[in-house]
Amino acid sequence: MKTRLQLTSDLCDSYHAIAVCSHIKDYKLSWSINQQLAFSFRRIENLKIFKARKCEQGFPMFVHEDDFLELSYYLVKNNCGADVLFSNIGQVDYILFLHDCPGKPFAEKMVSKLKDLPNVLTAYLLDLTQIKDAASLLEEMELHLIPHASSKK
Repeated sequence: MKTRLQLTSDLCDSYHAIAVCSHIKDYKLSWSINQQLAFSFRRIENLKIFKARKCEQGFPMFVHEDDFLELSYYLVKNNCGADVLFSNIGQVDYILFLHDCPGKPFAEKMVSKLKDLPNVLTAYLLDLTQIKDAASLLEEMELHLIPHASSKK
């Protein structure tokens, strides 16, 4: 008798995601957020995702650690050339992940702050449980962040 093991992940529970639509470059958006919201986003190595097409994609990624709230922010570009991180929300330019967010009201407040930024066309909360492959992407992202955890500024 064969036993089948299934890996389940609750990573979606510890993340909130905000879709951000903006026509500006990734470094300009992170700089704008840094200036307007007093963040300190820093660029890290591109997030590489291995897709079924057998190619590695590099999605620009920025990290900000809030030591006071014990909260991490990850700004990731949703598209890189013809490749898209989340194909079912391909019209979204960036995704801001909030790790260990205090709750949905905090995330909603962040959405309103992002909407007030110049060059941000719109921002809205995403339901990660409704996005295909969100859990596997979050696992990839967590693994990608391991080397950067010790190099916090």
